[in-house]
Amino acid sequence: MTAGAADSGGRIPVDVTATNHGSDTADFTVAVDFQDASGNLLDATVASVDQVGAGQSKTVTVHSNRSLSGTVSVQVASALRH
Repeated sequence: MTAGAADSGGRIPVDVTATNHGSDTADFTVAVDFQDASGNLLDATVASVDQVGAGQSKTVTVHSNRSLSGTVSVQVASALRH
């Protein structure tokens, strides 16, 4: 994942892609962390990726909850298939 350019409110968008390797349709919940250049946690959000078909991928866009500036990196904190 890569952080996009901040919107007019300073919120950072991130595209989150979930790939369903299972044999049935599934939903995914993905926790995303936003960090500064030193690795300090700036913000966190959760993405819901619903109804991903078997063997398929689906992408949703989430935004930081806060206005962020400077160098911001993103990473998956956790992901749950359900």
